[in-house]
Amino acid sequence: MKQAIIVAIAHCMVVVSAVNEANGEIKQVIVCEGEHANLSCPEGRYIAIRLANYGRFTISQCNPTFNTELSTTCQNDKTLSILQLRCNGKFECEFPVNNDHLGDACPKTSKYLDLQYDCTLIPVTTPTTTTTTTTTKKIDARMLTDVHPSASYKRDNPETIQSVYEDSKRGVLHCQPVSFRDIEWPKTEADRVAKMGCPIGSDGHAEWKCEANGEWSKEGADLSRCVSSWSSRLREEAEDGEEPVDHLETLREIQQMTRKEELLGGDLIALSAAIDSSIPTTMQSSNADAFAELVVESVNNMAKESQSPAWSDLNAVKSRKVATALMESVDKVAAGVSMLTTPDTTRTIIKPTVEVEISNVKVHEYVTFPSMSLYTNSYDTIDVPKEALTLRDQANAHAKVVYATYSSMATHMEPESRTNADGVLVERLIATNILSTSIVNKASRIQTISRLKHPVVLTFRAKSWSNLTSPTCVWWNSTRLSWSSNGCSLELHNTTHIVCHCDHLTHFAVLMDVYDHELPVGHNVMLTFITYAGCSLSVICLLLSLFSFHCFGSGGDRICIHNNLCFCLLVAETVFLLGIWQTQNKLYCGIIAGVLHYFFLAAFTWMLLEGFELYYMLVEVFQSGDSKRPYFYLFGYGCPAVVVTVATWMDRFSYGTERYCWLRVDNYFILSFVGPVAVILVCNCAFLMMTLCIVCRHSNVGYTPCKQDRDTIKNVRSWLKGAVALVFLLGLTWTFGLLWIDEQSTVMAYAFTTLNSLQGLFIFLFHVVFNDRMHKDYRKWTRRTSWLPDCMREESARSRPSPYMPATGSGTAQGLSSNSSTGSELLKWFGGGGSSKTGKFWRDLFSRYYSTHH
Repeated sequence: MKQAIIVAIAHCMVVVSAVNEANGEIKQVIVCEGEHANLSCPEGRYIAIRLANYGRFTISQCNPTFNTELSTTCQNDKTLSILQLRCNGKFECEFPVNNDHLGDACPKTSKYLDLQYDCTLIPVTTPTTTTTTTTTKKIDARMLTDVHPSASYKRDNPETIQSVYEDSKRGVLHCQPVSFRDIEWPKTEADRVAKMGCPIGSDGHAEWKCEANGEWSKEGADLSRCVSSWSSRLREEAEDGEEPVDHLETLREIQQMTRKEELLGGDLIALSAAIDSSIPTTMQSSNADAFAELVVESVNNMAKESQSPAWSDLNAVKSRKVATALMESVDKVAAGVSMLTTPDTTRTIIKPTVEVEISNVKVHEYVTFPSMSLYTNSYDTIDVPKEALTLRDQANAHAKVVYATYSSMATHMEPESRTNADGVLVERLIATNILSTSIVNKASRIQTISRLKHPVVLTFRAKSWSNLTSPTCVWWNSTRLSWSSNGCSLELHNTTHIVCHCDHLTHFAVLMDVYDHELPVGHNVMLTFITYAGCSLSVICLLLSLFSFHCFGSGGDRICIHNNLCFCLLVAETVFLLGIWQTQNKLYCGIIAGVLHYFFLAAFTWMLLEGFELYYMLVEVFQSGDSKRPYFYLFGYGCPAVVVTVATWMDRFSYGTERYCWLRVDNYFILSFVGPVAVILVCNCAFLMMTLCIVCRHSNVGYTPCKQDRDTIKNVRSWLKGAVALVFLLGLTWTFGLLWIDEQSTVMAYAFTTLNSLQGLFIFLFHVVFNDRMHKDYRKWTRRTSWLPDCMREESARSRPSPYMPATGSGTAQGLSSNSSTGSELLKWFGGGGSSKTGKFWRDLFSRYYSTHH
């Protein structure tokens, strides 16, 4: 207690740091409320106040009774302007520190003045609205900063500072003034380092580099040298303490201060060292649990999200060092506690960001940690083999094991980017918690376990996987401060879990590559509009096509194929329109993805059957009376069902993603769709090419085979155009879709969305509107439908060609290009059996007339 009072009294006195008047370095003054502040500079120099606050940011300053209930967020924004008006440009400045002169920003809280000033050769004044005749150059005190190309803390001479401002007028790049981490960073010349005093209540200096492009470094300011006075004191107490009770008191104070105070980067370094120094090598049963609880609680306080700014004060290497030290402290204190555990007992410490289980377990072939995972599946688990538990000594029947998991430490141990096979730099993130299991030996130390014959099995619960892919199982190399995959392998993964095998024990995690290819908001809105408008139009056209085939079609296998193709696309497009973004419920999203998978595959399968039917019509010598529809239905719906069933059995969790109700891409599950589609397109192209060859060969030689009539060839030629166009459209649509998924190109996104939305419109145009057979079937339907108006029936009759004489105009072309036998019957009638001269005359006349009008 006596020592604390002495320290408090010392802090209540005027503190001057970094005194070097000859060089004009920064001076820090701390004055308690009710006392007087006295600022002075040597002859020829002038006061320039840079930072000032009359309030409270720490418990330890000016608090002789160490009252922990005081507010530590008391800031008075008017302090700086008040004191700049009072003292800037003077040789000496004395004033009382109280509420009357500086204001009371925090009533009922004892305050202190924390001030930083400089002694400059240039007299600094603060501009006011009063007109003066002074010839002194007015410079904002905040502009007088240490700006250096090197890291040494030596102030530039005034001539250098003056030249910077003059160069700025000639276009030299500068970083603009900015307020960051309670420090006013001044205008700084490019490619130089600005050095400023640390925030009020801490000692040291902060640095921030102005890059060559005139922008502040994206790594942020380096406050690793900024250490609060209370954390410096606790570090000294931890290093000087000898008795366990002293260490326990230090840890208790660290736990309290880290819970209340806003830390700086230097505090993290100091406190991590203090925690490590406070853990005794040997513990007593009376205080072992208290040590473990305080260490874990302190680590949790330092790793929680509210302390993220402090971690940002450190560069990547220092951040990894602190994180490593904290995790090793948890292992160290847990190992000490484990020596006091009895067989088959477990001690658990659960905090928001850290969970620890210390157990003394009976050895089996594999033992799962933590024990809580036996009752709930919400934990990351480690299955440890017997050879690791026994430390390769079969005589050991029990093992002392420390299990720990860290949910937020991963953000402070991020891996470096890697270069992929294409030479592109890919960012990586830790996609899971950090998980560790350690075996404690008889000396109460963590035993190194490596090169196990039977692997350690780690099961991680996956976090959000938006824009993440390519999981890699890794372990933390505390010597190199980096993640390594040596000795670990990925066994399997899905949307919820990742399973790894490793041949040693340490700290583990899973890394994933980041592919940040989010489309801009404007493009997303436009693509959404195209999707809804296009799919709605497609659904309407598919319904019209089904209605036309049902009412006007004359039946047959081709109409059956068209009906089923339209039906599959209709269901797929409707489900796509209503359910592609329904990702809130994973079960429903998976079902929607499965339905889309099945019906899109079915649509491609029926398209393949259409190509087969065209080819079969040309090569079949004798028309069979038996219908092939049962085989078509079995193939058209059975094959997609087999593919979807096998895919579901292999990995049902890959139906549905975080963003869309579709198949996952990162684990190659999409191949269950791409593979069959590729096979179908190749086979369909083969059928269509063979069909096209037959048609072209018959057209070149000028006659048709005896087993085919002229109309069949003409109809096949017309149908072939539609089939080729459909294959091209569907194939091109999903080619654009796969390129969009792989390359995330905006152009590919628009192409895929547009083509996918217009498939129904294409089918309606090619197979209904522009189909001659449908025109004839429509005329037949109107003639035999009595309830239609007479005008429609008469128009249909006028457009019908004569059964004995060729019609003129378009009627001839339509009549002879249909797949009816009109053309063949006319040839037979005019030919009269094909043997007389009269028949030859009429055949020649008909042929010339037909060639002229067709």
